[in-house]
Amino acid sequence: MLSNEDKAQIIELGYRYARAVDDDNIDAWLETWTSDGELTAAFGSARGLADLRALETRLQAGFSRGHRHVVANTIVEDDSKTAEATAIYVTIETADPQNEWFVAALGRHDADEGFP
Repeated sequence: MLSNEDKAQIIELGYRYARAVDDDNIDAWLETWTSDGELTAAFGSARGLADLRALETRLQAGFSRGHRHVVANTIVEDDSKTAEATAIYVTIETADPQNEWFVAALGRHDADEGFP
């Protein structure tokens, strides 16, 4: 079973993922992935760091500069061999950060990791 500290680190990883996307920092975003990480979403899929970099580079080119991702309601469940984290995310956007923001997307992240 994971310790509370381990669970906190997993939850923080989700926050780092969101911040890296918001800061257009692809290198920091890639640090949240394992070398064989796989992303499957409505906007595309990728496996491995090179494919993930290519996908995120394409996505960042299409994002508005006024976007923020909020990660919430993270639950980390584990047994002796695997852990799974599930979180809700909200993407908010604006054309002008001094004015109104709107919800652009809602979704759920599911991540699992096998233990060696």
